[in-house]
Amino acid sequence: MNAKGESTGPTVLVVADTATRVTAELSRRAPSLSAIPIDAATDASDVLNHLSEADCLVVDPTAGDFDTVERVREYDALLPIVLFTARDPAAFAEAAIRADVTDHVPATDEDAYDRLLDRIERRVTRYDRETVDRVSTRMQPLAAFTSDLHACTDELEAIEMAADAATQILAFDRCSFGIERDGMLRVVEERGDEHGEADVLPSDEGIAGLSYQSGEALLIDDVAAYPHVESDNEVALLSVPIGEHGIFQAVGDGVGVFTTEDHEAAVLLCDHLAETLSRIEREDEIAEQERFFREVLNSIPDPVYILDESLRFDTVNDALLEAVPYSRDQLVEMSVAEIPNDTVEGDFTTELQEILDSGGSFRGEIEVNNDGECIPYQLNTRRIVHDGEPMLLGVARDISERKAREEELRRQNERLDEFASVVSHDLRTPLNVASGRIELARETEDASHLGAAEDALDRMTTLIQDAMTLARDGRTVESPSPVELTPLVETAWNGVPADGATLSVPAESVTVLADKPRLQRCVENVLRNAVDHAEDPHIDVSVTVTGDTATLSICDDGPGIPADEREDVLQSGYTTSSEGSGLGLGIVARIAEAHGWGISLSESDAGGLCVELSRIALAE
Repeated sequence: MNAKGESTGPTVLVVADTATRVTAELSRRAPSLSAIPIDAATDASDVLNHLSEADCLVVDPTAGDFDTVERVREYDALLPIVLFTARDPAAFAEAAIRADVTDHVPATDEDAYDRLLDRIERRVTRYDRETVDRVSTRMQPLAAFTSDLHACTDELEAIEMAADAATQILAFDRCSFGIERDGMLRVVEERGDEHGEADVLPSDEGIAGLSYQSGEALLIDDVAAYPHVESDNEVALLSVPIGEHGIFQAVGDGVGVFTTEDHEAAVLLCDHLAETLSRIEREDEIAEQERFFREVLNSIPDPVYILDESLRFDTVNDALLEAVPYSRDQLVEMSVAEIPNDTVEGDFTTELQEILDSGGSFRGEIEVNNDGECIPYQLNTRRIVHDGEPMLLGVARDISERKAREEELRRQNERLDEFASVVSHDLRTPLNVASGRIELARETEDASHLGAAEDALDRMTTLIQDAMTLARDGRTVESPSPVELTPLVETAWNGVPADGATLSVPAESVTVLADKPRLQRCVENVLRNAVDHAEDPHIDVSVTVTGDTATLSICDDGPGIPADEREDVLQSGYTTSSEGSGLGLGIVARIAEAHGWGISLSESDAGGLCVELSRIALAE
């Protein structure tokens, strides 16, 4: 009865694309019936919000198949659900059975609405509201709990959550959750005392073992009377497998206290827990595989990268992050084409796209600028397929040592060429002079020719010594040591026949990193060049420090060198003197190159020559 004493009929929820039309027709034909339309596009949660007031649910399965029905069944296992649809029953029979649909009325029949009202009345009459209230009181909170459970990522935390639900929602005050490990069922979470058979039990023994091995939930009214179980406890027992993960057991306060609803609720709880544990297990396996893959990737000393179909960085290892001026987060947002030119010299986007499209592999060289340090790499990239999608797997190998060896070999070949040039060309003239003078001495018995021959031989000795020095001093300096410049310049000056030449050096010495013997020969050659090409020159040596490098300047007041000839002077064999070998400043250039220094020639303030050695590293 309502507030006015009028008789009221059942409340029906109609979920369909045509819900408004269906409810209007039902209300017209049965004014006492309360019909609530819910559009099919509405979220299932709106249906659940009206569930407490519903006596029946009418659904058109075209409104989203049976998702809504399945959600309703989680909350209410007994609510009458009637399908009212124009669809062919064969198209949805299997899904309807699986969703536990109560009845079906074809909407195409002439008397469809009369039959629908009849089915609603008959089904609602059989609907035990008291039972529904009892089930809903447990199922609705349990359904809400499962949402939190499915978001859980830890096995023990999920089991603890399930234990809380078992006691707080399902009122199983004495219960336990056991997990199977190595053939044993071990209790990992429990509530109350005498919560089950045992804390540790073989997985094929007892009621727990029987339930676990068979995969069936057992509801035992009296454990003491149960066959093959030795127990004096006259209590009821629920034993429900948690999939392949373990077992749930609940102990009643007496014989026959558990109902079918208790059994169904326990099964539902364990099904959700099993699904969650399986998901966590899969996620843990995937996470472990990813950790292993990451460890393997990061154990590779060379930079490794994986590019997706857009040539964006999908995966990189730690070695690659050390090689570029970007973080992992920055790099995975970039494509190969988006890397600035001042970071990577060399663009192979076209080649990479070709092997991504057609397969194969690619090899190329790039140079990476990482905070001012430029390092050459060789790229080896190959097409792979992951999850059906083409990707590129590449390795970048630091080829600095190889490049250094190639450069050293190039310079060595140059030195050999220069040495061969001296031997084959420059030695020919003094050798001819010596041979001719000796022949004249024999013929004329004039000993004065021997003096000229001796001078020619001395000239040959100088050429050979300079050529050998050129060959030795061009090798790359690998282990420089601290050298004080002022004492070194003074020592070099002592080895030069100066006559009337003068020298000024810095009062305060600067210490640099260099190969000391070679640096001394370098300075000595510059000083000798000044003395050889000027009469009693004054030579001024100065050092300028800029940051962590120094520049050594050796300037004289001699005739100097024309600007258009200065580049040639640094080449071996160039000389304007008949006495010189032409290798002096060439040796200076080779020593500077071997150290990685810069060398330049300019006019001094006094109009002579100024030789500058730059980028000399300071000692710490």
